[in-house]
Amino acid sequence: MSKTNYISSLRLALLNFATVFITFAIPSFAQTDESDYFNFRGSLSLSSDLYSVKGIQARQPKNQQRLILRTNFTLFKQIDIPFELYLSNQDSRFLQPFNQFGVSPRISNWLRLHGGYFYSNLSDFTFGDIKLFGGGIELTPGNFRLKAYIGRSRVAKEPDSLRSFGGIYKQNVYAFMIGYGNESKAFLNFNFIKAIDDSNSINPISFSERPIENLVGSASFGLRIIQPLFITGEVAASLFSSDITARKIEEIKLPKYLFTPRISSQIDAAARFNIDINPQTFWSLRLGTKWVGPGFYTAGFTQLQNDLLEFTVDPSLRLLENKLNFRGSIGIRKNNVRNNKLSNTNRFLGMFNADYQISQIFGINLQYSNNQIRARQYADSLKISNVLNMISISPRFSFQAFNGMNNVSLNYSHQSSEDSSPFYSGKVFNKTNTINFIHSIFFPSTFNLNTSFLYSNVSLSNFNVKIISINEVVGHQFFSNKLTLSLNLGYSITKAIKSNGFFITGLRANYNLNKFGNFSFYVTNNNFSSSDPLSPNFNELTGSLQYLINF
Repeated sequence: MSKTNYISSLRLALLNFATVFITFAIPSFAQTDESDYFNFRGSLSLSSDLYSVKGIQARQPKNQQRLILRTNFTLFKQIDIPFELYLSNQDSRFLQPFNQFGVSPRISNWLRLHGGYFYSNLSDFTFGDIKLFGGGIELTPGNFRLKAYIGRSRVAKEPDSLRSFGGIYKQNVYAFMIGYGNESKAFLNFNFIKAIDDSNSINPISFSERPIENLVGSASFGLRIIQPLFITGEVAASLFSSDITARKIEEIKLPKYLFTPRISSQIDAAARFNIDINPQTFWSLRLGTKWVGPGFYTAGFTQLQNDLLEFTVDPSLRLLENKLNFRGSIGIRKNNVRNNKLSNTNRFLGMFNADYQISQIFGINLQYSNNQIRARQYADSLKISNVLNMISISPRFSFQAFNGMNNVSLNYSHQSSEDSSPFYSGKVFNKTNTINFIHSIFFPSTFNLNTSFLYSNVSLSNFNVKIISINEVVGHQFFSNKLTLSLNLGYSITKAIKSNGFFITGLRANYNLNKFGNFSFYVTNNNFSSSDPLSPNFNELTGSLQYLINF
């Protein structure tokens, strides 16, 4: 038996064993009385997904099993020991590992430990949106704070030239924070993160990325000058080497455990500053600014953008006992902060939202947004602009009629965009108008109906696209509301150069076993037909069986 088949068989065996054991053992264990010295709670989810398709290539695996177990032990009302386990038989050759476990016990109210896979956060410019496999400690006695983590953020994946996959280096991360102060009044934190790729973890090929090293340090702070005025901010510096195999710079001496300067290294900075004003309970205002240098990089935030300067204003207002709410946001962002590029790109974002619950029967929501991106090279023929406007009006009604409770919502939205770039001789205009109507009625017998209708008209530069969709869901509960069944029927048609039609049928069931959990099942069939010979007809079937228990 190959290693791959052995691992798959082992995973399936674990899933089947866990299903039998937890289904019968855990409910009995959960019936015991809670003690002041020991408490145990958690949840278990077991699922099996099926998939088949005719007419096109399969878009997902035919069969997948998953197990998700979350538990928490509490000892003496002072020590929390959470545990998470994820198991799946899905193929993960080109993904980060899905099968994961982690424990993060809390001891009293000032000490937390981490082991296995875990998330945490230090600051906006250092570490926050990646999952580590390793260990950590968090100390928060009084106003003192100390956090330290060490672990692996990425697993090595060998390159595959046949799939144009350059591989992924193993990456190790070290993070540290020390701070003091009341975070609602005044505080100061110092944050650090180091990330380095293991250059020996894979055998690179011609188009593999180079291994990197990154060191970021920052100071984050907050100060409440007066009760309604709170100031927060952070200043950070980043050292980054895009290739740790490049030649070292011997003239610059830094401790090797911190960072090794190379000809591929660069240094840059980032800063943010916010002012929160909240003098009354019914209104507030936030003023913010952020500057991130073009060479600033942190491995602790995979989505952090650099080379930007932005200003934001975010007001909010609540009136008429919170029945009338206004929220808004205005922001300006530009790049090329050091004028080292041929042109600047300016972006404006404005958003407004108003919601008014006029009575118990009627309410209305209004939204508007404007998103503009403009860039101009030194030559006028290379100017680029994109302007997107969106407005949405959504009235809603709730009333008693037809011996049941009725909820009706209507949404109309209009989107328009304007593009100007060197690739087109003139401006390109696109418009989209959408109407969405939903009516739900709930009868005392638990019988319910949900009807929805969608119409969308997309006007592009050289042709139109129309989408019409109608959907009906019928539901009812049986056996003292323990069994819930719903049937879904829907049809959608898309008209462009050719017409395409979707006919969707689905059945969903849920049975509640009370303290023994609940079973759920659904199956959906999607039948696609097209008048375009280049778009093949197909029939797609998906289904899932799931067991969930909280204990």
